[in-house]
Amino acid sequence: MGLLDRLLGRAGEKRDGEPRNAAFPPLDPERAAGVVARGEVVVLDVRFDVEFSRRRIPGARLLPLPELPARVGEVDRDRDLLVVCGRGDRSIEACRILKGKGFEKVRWLRGGLAAYPGPFEGEGA
Repeated sequence: MGLLDRLLGRAGEKRDGEPRNAAFPPLDPERAAGVVARGEVVVLDVRFDVEFSRRRIPGARLLPLPELPARVGEVDRDRDLLVVCGRGDRSIEACRILKGKGFEKVRWLRGGLAAYPGPFEGEGA
């Protein structure tokens, strides 16, 4: 299965709206909002520029998924990372890439930004 299939959410069967056998632990939206508010994580947004400009978590860093493999050196390995996207599928793929490059402190936002209860900024916030 290729990258496009995974980006489109066809990475595997789903159960209860989540990818089955996800190798990366999700962070529940409520807990994520707390750790973001306390500055305990770096928020890495893997959506595209236009999505990011419309609505994003304050302080999030944009690194679109297609660019991640080439730009992984720009990400701080020593910080806890919360990877976010619109619904969660791209975040899981980004976690796979990061783990493959030796990152250990990687979590993804369960349900993506659609489920995030914290504040937003951007054109459509």
